[in-house]
Amino acid sequence: CVKWLIIFGERVTGSMKNIIFLILGRATSKFGSMAYLTVLPLYILDRTQSLAFAGFFLMCTSLPAVLCSSFLGALVDRISRKKLIIFCDLCCAAIYAALLYFKEGQVNYIAWLMMASIMINILSNLFEISSKVLFTELLEKAEIGRYNGLKSLTDNMASIAAPIACTFLWGWLGFRCILALMGVLYLLSAVQESAIMYKAAFQKPERERGAGQAFLDGLRFISRDKNIRPLFLMVMLLNFFLGGMEEIMNPGMVVQKYGINEALFGIAASVSIAGSICAGMLIFKSSQFSHKDRMTEFIVCNSAVMIGVGGASIVLFPEKQLFFVVFLLCQFLIGLLTTCVNVPLSSKLQVSVPVEYQGRFFAVLAFFSGLLVPAGSWYSGLLASYVGADWACMINNLFVIAVALAIRRRL
Repeated sequence: CVKWLIIFGERVTGSMKNIIFLILGRATSKFGSMAYLTVLPLYILDRTQSLAFAGFFLMCTSLPAVLCSSFLGALVDRISRKKLIIFCDLCCAAIYAALLYFKEGQVNYIAWLMMASIMINILSNLFEISSKVLFTELLEKAEIGRYNGLKSLTDNMASIAAPIACTFLWGWLGFRCILALMGVLYLLSAVQESAIMYKAAFQKPERERGAGQAFLDGLRFISRDKNIRPLFLMVMLLNFFLGGMEEIMNPGMVVQKYGINEALFGIAASVSIAGSICAGMLIFKSSQFSHKDRMTEFIVCNSAVMIGVGGASIVLFPEKQLFFVVFLLCQFLIGLLTTCVNVPLSSKLQVSVPVEYQGRFFAVLAFFSGLLVPAGSWYSGLLASYVGADWACMINNLFVIAVALAIRRRL
């Protein structure tokens, strides 16, 4: 299989074959991780019949990955990123194989599943950081924006296909079938990534630095660089104020206020991803798209659409059908515009941060994002409980627009 991939790669010139193998490997891993994250809470709830325990389980498996992400940058900066992503895939495949070895009926199976999920989440963070740096190494700066669009396209296609396929397989063949499928997918991802041909573009430091010191190095780099500071601030702002949209604001308006069926509400996520897929296709096909495109305008437009959703929730109440149609149309636009924000923002970070600092930088970014998204969801939930989900949606997005306009010259 590896031989076939290498022969295929020889027919594609330049760096394109390497980036194709990386994007395919990422998409395969993304499909596996999304499938597991979809089925896992369903399985835990089915086994325990307790929403409280399911929430506790997910918190316990997510928190260690967030804390460990702060120390992964040192590892990424010292070791070949290709070797790291292959290592992550092979380790995940081995973990799924180990879970298949244990019997579901065992008393301690949930404990084994919790430990395995913690390891998988940590490896997923390491994979994400390593693949971002490798992505920068494989491409010319002028091509990063376009191929980030292609990466967004494949990631979103995996995100929309995995939950549909794997919930069906789980109901039909059971949890062990999902574990076997995940192991095969991660092995396939490792095979695809092994065909990448490149020489690591970094030099080992003269003296080894501890993980904590590397994390502080990343913070110092952000604080010193006047071009990176506003970008980092914008990412943190978006994570905090918009992190609760899907979990708090949208369900609060659609399900709680309008009483729309939860099954219909699930369509909104698919419509949003469809918008992201369309944006990814447009960005990849546009040879003029780069990190210098109108990022501030996209941020303002995206938040304006979200404000429109909140306003429609107030004005159209109690017209359920009309609001839901407007909501779906806005979700498509939000998915499209969010991708048009994320792609140039990610591209500009990859272009602006030197390769030798990217591991530490993206580790810091992952750490604070992992803290601010749940913190933002908690804040949004409190705000929505006082003023309503629609007003909370508008207030949060007004903050985003105000800050984006205030620092627009630096973005």
